[in-house]
Amino acid sequence: MKMIRLEDTMKHLQLTVRDDGYEMHSPAGSACYDAWGVRTTVNGIPEYFPVTLNLRDERDKPEKDKEELKVEPWQPLIRDGVISDGAITTSTLQVKLELDTSDFDEQASEFLEKKVLGIIKKELKPGGLLWWQ
Repeated sequence: MKMIRLEDTMKHLQLTVRDDGYEMHSPAGSACYDAWGVRTTVNGIPEYFPVTLNLRDERDKPEKDKEELKVEPWQPLIRDGVISDGAITTSTLQVKLELDTSDFDEQASEFLEKKVLGIIKKELKPGGLLWWQ
């Protein structure tokens, strides 16, 4: 393999954004990165390509591309998020979700109690499993 100086490889760099990630081309070869910026394959000298690649798009979107979304309180909305340690994190927003289930537990207990009592009353009638004379 022909050795290329790092100085020569830094004279030209081409970065291509694809649907499934990124491609980087230079005189040292080419490298593919997945959608999270982790290098997957290298054709050339691996030492001349970073292991991870982070790109941030800070361009303003034209007004016609901006979407107006109406989200109900019960609907989750996550775009380009990462979930870790019970928190959903995006580049501009962090959301924590906490649910109060105390009311649910009480309602579930009441429902089950009514069901069980209904079954017992039915079985205590003549012909039921708990009926006796």
